[in-house]
Amino acid sequence: MDLTYERFDPPRPLSQYVGSAGNELGGLALSPMAFEALAAAKTSDLPCELVVIGAWIDPTGRRYLDYGATTAFIEATTDWRYDRGRERLRLVCQVCQMKDGKHTKSCDR
Repeated sequence: MDLTYERFDPPRPLSQYVGSAGNELGGLALSPMAFEALAAAKTSDLPCELVVIGAWIDPTGRRYLDYGATTAFIEATTDWRYDRGRERLRLVCQVCQMKDGKHTKSCDR
């Protein structure tokens, strides 16, 4: 089966697809996993876990959304932080603020 991929730049929020027709369960565009992420975001203080980063398109024209984790969710739930200078996520010690698994001598981690 030949699938083509359409990348969305910038990624799109899940809320853009709520109620949209598609090829997932129940004839919707969003998968059950995406609905779970939306529900979790609404019932907690955390940002939404997922965004739509693209779509897979099969030869018949059916589209299946591709999801990615949001930087805001990663930063809210882990010690990884986005480094604008390097344009990537880096592990940051919350005690000594050193990066990439390094620590100061006075750090207790």
